[in-house]
Amino acid sequence: MKAVSVGGTAPTPQNVQNNKYVLTRDSFLVIKSAPSQAVTRFLDFIRSTAGEKVIVANGAVPSR
Repeated sequence: MKAVSVGGTAPTPQNVQNNKYVLTRDSFLVIKSAPSQAVTRFLDFIRSTAGEKVIVANGAVPSR
């Protein structure tokens, strides 16, 4: 898979975060009930600086 420019706008993290690159999709994590301790720890991790590094290393743009 290869990211492509759309309308002359490159798919950079900055362009995605600034809503300049229009070909994006959001990811959602949904739970049915109160999260278990393990789920809470996972959510805390993905929102942390360490989790953000993992997200970026895998080619995605973190929500912050």
